[in-house]
Amino acid sequence: MKNLLLIGLCTFSVTYNFEPDKGNFALPASQQPGPLFSRGQNTIDKGDFIFQEEWDAIWAPAVKGHELAHALVYGPFENFSILLSVPNIPSLKTPAGSSSGISDIVVQTEYAFLNIEDNDYSIQATLLNALSFPSGSMQKRPPTGSGQVTFLAGGTLSYTSICWYSFVSGEVIFRSEKQELPFRNSYFYDFGLGHNLGNPSNSIVAGLIELNGIYLQAPKSVPNATSTHVIFLGPSLSIATPKLLIAGGVQYPIYKDFADPCNAPSMRASLFLQWKFN
Repeated sequence: MKNLLLIGLCTFSVTYNFEPDKGNFALPASQQPGPLFSRGQNTIDKGDFIFQEEWDAIWAPAVKGHELAHALVYGPFENFSILLSVPNIPSLKTPAGSSSGISDIVVQTEYAFLNIEDNDYSIQATLLNALSFPSGSMQKRPPTGSGQVTFLAGGTLSYTSICWYSFVSGEVIFRSEKQELPFRNSYFYDFGLGHNLGNPSNSIVAGLIELNGIYLQAPKSVPNATSTHVIFLGPSLSIATPKLLIAGGVQYPIYKDFADPCNAPSMRASLFLQWKFN
């Protein structure tokens, strides 16, 4: 933890009698293994309607905060999904003070332009676009929003087999230059490798290791501002049934480049719950 409709794109799809019934393919696409800390891979079957609840927390010597995001995902067409996310910050504490409240609302679309499916594996590539709206506050200290409309563009590539799951993805969030913002554009790169741990009682249990890099670009308008770079690594576990998916994980920084070490994160965690209505 995310828009503009994609127009004029062609879908490339190859299918070979795809009827999986075990491992990672024991349930429909929306319930199959996916990333926890990374964006994207929310393409679901046509007509699917899903509610998601995600809790994210981060700890640093001088920063402690957590966010609760409420989201709805709908698949109006095959290979295309729309996500609406309303994040709320129950608590954010920094040396500047303590604040809480709604953050910036996000509308995201994802289009799977490549689908290759066989009895034993599937390969999918998607394009991500998202708009966030300044529903958070810039007056609070610390602020709960960015104070401007931002645009995200990115893509994902994933491979799923009966036993294995892997993905790579990358995104950039574009921001305008504003004197009060500590960063300009944000860049994300992600990688994950997972394995099926079993299918008890018509479910999917899977473990995943994710690597997530975040680079925050310093604005040119702020004198002596420096960019920030951090790379997280950590495990997660997911359990999915035909209607419910629960996932949780923790990550630790394996690389940190912060001008102020007190702001450098020491750990982050995430819990995710998803309910499929149909």
